[in-house]
Amino acid sequence: MRGTGAIVLVFLFISITIFSRMLEEVLSGSPIPSSISRPATSQHKSEPKLPRPMLKLPSIIHYVLTEDQINSREVFVIGDVHGCYDEQRKLVDLATESAKARNNKDVLIIYVGDLLNKGPESVKSLRMAMEMKSLCVRGNHEESAMLALQKYRQAMNEHYGSDPHEPVIIPEQYQWTLELTQDEIDWIMEMPMSISIPSYNICIVHAGIVPGVPLREQHLPNLLRMRDVIPLDEYEQHPNSNSNSPSHSPIYSASFKYTKFSQSWALVYSTMAATQKEHTLPMIIFGHDAPRRLQRFPFAVGLDSGCVYGGELSGVFLSNVSNVIKVAAARQYVKPSGLPGDM
Repeated sequence: MRGTGAIVLVFLFISITIFSRMLEEVLSGSPIPSSISRPATSQHKSEPKLPRPMLKLPSIIHYVLTEDQINSREVFVIGDVHGCYDEQRKLVDLATESAKARNNKDVLIIYVGDLLNKGPESVKSLRMAMEMKSLCVRGNHEESAMLALQKYRQAMNEHYGSDPHEPVIIPEQYQWTLELTQDEIDWIMEMPMSISIPSYNICIVHAGIVPGVPLREQHLPNLLRMRDVIPLDEYEQHPNSNSNSPSHSPIYSASFKYTKFSQSWALVYSTMAATQKEHTLPMIIFGHDAPRRLQRFPFAVGLDSGCVYGGELSGVFLSNVSNVIKVAAARQYVKPSGLPGDM
């Protein structure tokens, strides 16, 4: 009996201890361990990832370039420069000479984004674009560079007067941003998310758009980072069939990566545009997708031919989009990675 009593006392002590710890966690606001609060099951999903931070939006998100602003100039669109200044200079010179020789016109240069970062001379590339009064849509690298600079400045302010032996350091890939003037930073911050040119029925974005969704209803991060689309099933297209739905229910979801379920958004969009009776959808000119290199579809043209990876820098006149003008990269500045077709 004495042994049995001892066992009972030990059991009571353990039970009281566990209960006390659980009560303490509840009162302190700490989460109860999952092993206590619920059994682990295969149906339990992990917490969703926090959304990627996004830079403050420009004052004009979707810019419309009018005929008056073009002012009889030829419009030449250039793919992802990534700070490859020498190649940028050569391609702009080629375009300028071509326009003069053909019809004695000046040239308006528009960049598809990712004008900056990765390559050797981002500051020179930026200053050249600004001096020529060029236009540029925001790319994911402009966004990431400005976010890094903002984070650095905030850290410097918080670190002011503290230990000098622990300096605040901006990542090496964004060191060039420390050379920028405030006017140059403002110019980058004001890059629009898209440039539409009604006189050519052309729209320029950095990465892409989800087919079937009007431009002003696009999820803005997709314009910076998408590469593919994934078809949605019937339920995902109409999750709330009894409630008011958006003006255009998407039939595709954007994918930032290549997957076995995804396909080129540009191919899907161009096919959709070609089947329209009035052909009212604009041609989309974009960059971002260097692994696929130059892409040419009837209603979509991808100009990122991987200059920074040792490929080419490409551009087109809007008056003749089928004629791509190229300049070979002087060398490979960054080792490429990714699918499909590593360059």
